[in-house]
Amino acid sequence: MIATEAVLCGASDVRITNSDGWISVSADLDWLADFGEAVFSQMVPFPPGGPNGITAEIFPVIFARAGVTSASGDTTVVKGESQGPLVGERAEWARSVAFEVAPE
Repeated sequence: MIATEAVLCGASDVRITNSDGWISVSADLDWLADFGEAVFSQMVPFPPGGPNGITAEIFPVIFARAGVTSASGDTTVVKGESQGPLVGERAEWARSVAFEVAPE
C-alpha cells in the first residue's frame, strides 16, 4: 500500500527491499511531502487513493518493532531507536521508509 501511495503521487521509480528483517520502500519523489510526519502517528486522508483513501504508514508503525523515514537526507526514527537500513541513506531517493518486521 505504501508503494502504491508513491506511485499515485507521481513517483516513477519505487523500490521495495526486504533485508535483515527490515522492509523498505524508497522512491524518487517524496510522496509524503504534502502530508507531513503525522502519517506515522494517525490515519491521514489520502485523496489520490480515492474518496475513502488514507495513508498506510500508520499500520506498520503499529505492528513493526521499529520504523524510520528519510527525506532530503534527514533521517527520523518514528518508532524504536534504530535507523535500520536507512543509516547513510543514498541521496538518490527523495523519500524512504523502513520497518523492522522480523521477530526477536
